[in-house]
Amino acid sequence: MTEAIVTTSSHQPPAFPQPNEGRPSAATLRSRLWRGKPRTLRFQLLVSVNTALAGLVLAFLVYDTRQAWTDRIEAHRVSLREEAQTLLPAVVRLRHHGREAVQDYLDVVCESMRAHDSPAHQIAIDLGSETLQAHVHAEASPKLFPLRQGGAHSVDAAAHFDTADLIIGAYAQNGIRVYVAESAEHVRSEIWRDVWQQVLQIIVLGLVAAIIVNLVLLRTAVRPLQNLVGLVQRIAAGDLGAQVKPFRTVELNYLAGELNTMSISLAAIEQRRLQQMEKAREVQEHFLPGQTDRPGFQVVPIYEPAEEVAGDYYDIRRTPDGNWLIGIADVTGHGVPAALTVGMLKALLSEAASRWDDVTLIMRFINRHLTELTLPEQFATVALVKVQPDSGTLDYLSAGHESSWLLRQDGHVEELRSSGLIAGILPDADWQVETHSLRTGERLLLVTDGVTEARNPSDDMFGRQRLVEVLQTTGDSTTDQAALQIREAIERFQNNSPALDDLTLLLIELGPTNSAD
Repeated sequence: MTEAIVTTSSHQPPAFPQPNEGRPSAATLRSRLWRGKPRTLRFQLLVSVNTALAGLVLAFLVYDTRQAWTDRIEAHRVSLREEAQTLLPAVVRLRHHGREAVQDYLDVVCESMRAHDSPAHQIAIDLGSETLQAHVHAEASPKLFPLRQGGAHSVDAAAHFDTADLIIGAYAQNGIRVYVAESAEHVRSEIWRDVWQQVLQIIVLGLVAAIIVNLVLLRTAVRPLQNLVGLVQRIAAGDLGAQVKPFRTVELNYLAGELNTMSISLAAIEQRRLQQMEKAREVQEHFLPGQTDRPGFQVVPIYEPAEEVAGDYYDIRRTPDGNWLIGIADVTGHGVPAALTVGMLKALLSEAASRWDDVTLIMRFINRHLTELTLPEQFATVALVKVQPDSGTLDYLSAGHESSWLLRQDGHVEELRSSGLIAGILPDADWQVETHSLRTGERLLLVTDGVTEARNPSDDMFGRQRLVEVLQTTGDSTTDQAALQIREAIERFQNNSPALDDLTLLLIELGPTNSAD
């Protein structure tokens, strides 16, 4: 009991998630969203370079504009100070003639300046005991003097009066200070006009530089990379052995050389594979019977693998009692694995047909050994037909195979369905055998599911009903012609759609033949 209590108490209580636990941050979501939309290298290079160029140009413009503003303001302030310095000697001489003489002088000087050239140009004099201002402009006011006096000593030598920005220059000597002010609006307009001209020049130069940089990028990086991507796409599409020309940059040239070498190597590997598959195809075709006509009946085969080697198989073997065994099989899958299983089926059918007359015993032998020799997921559907030409009877057994069809003389078609489990699943499986009579001129059609499951561009299947309808129309044709008519009907239905499965059909007809055993 103590151990049980200790064991129970050793378990941690379940941890409940906190409100924000496990939830990605906004930055993470943005990062995921960006990663979910890949951009081309060309796009990223051009965006990065052009963004950097635009940023540099903008930073230069901001700095240059601020510097131009400061320099121009200072230049105007110095000019105004020099003007004040020029006025001071005349004020000193006129001061002895009285206040009115100085005032008249100020008014004449201001009046001589055109208002549209120097808006709000104003002069003020601090004589120590009194102040004088020019009365020519409307800005003359007792309030203007102290503002100018303070502005002359400020950092940017500017003061504000009502709504007018002013630039002020001052000069003092012998207790007399002369203030000369000018409207900053006029200076500002000149500065902005020069700035915009400079901006346009810089933009033009920036565009030219951007075009040059982009062309260099396209030539040295983007186009070579596009050529490399195109080579990879060609290789992926099956154009093995494709090559790309060398580049001028060491890194891209090295990458191109490696891709070219890989392409040549893949082409050589593919060539060897094709040669081996061609040999495998020849071996597999050798499995099939060369002459299908036998005394008393005729077999017309149509055999079309979907790949180099097939998972379909048919054979005609003589049984110990002198009759004939016809087998047709469809192994799961395609390619080499299915072809290997076909080879096993060939050997098993040959061995079983040489031992037994009974199709049930033959099927049991094939199934038992197929179950032992193949992988669990590897199995086959098999249909066996024992033809007895003398008696005109057929013994039919189907291990999960596609339905077969008997075409009678009156045009009626009988369906022969599966009579047991697929081969290769259970070693002790068993099957029922059906016996049918077949008169001279009547036919038995054996097919794999590549016939009934053939598809058209709309992904519709050919189906059993169409197969029966086509079979019924072939009654007046020879066996060879009838088999070709069935194949042509399937081909018309497919309408150039690729074959997804191996296609095999055997059309059997009783009747005299000239073939030897």
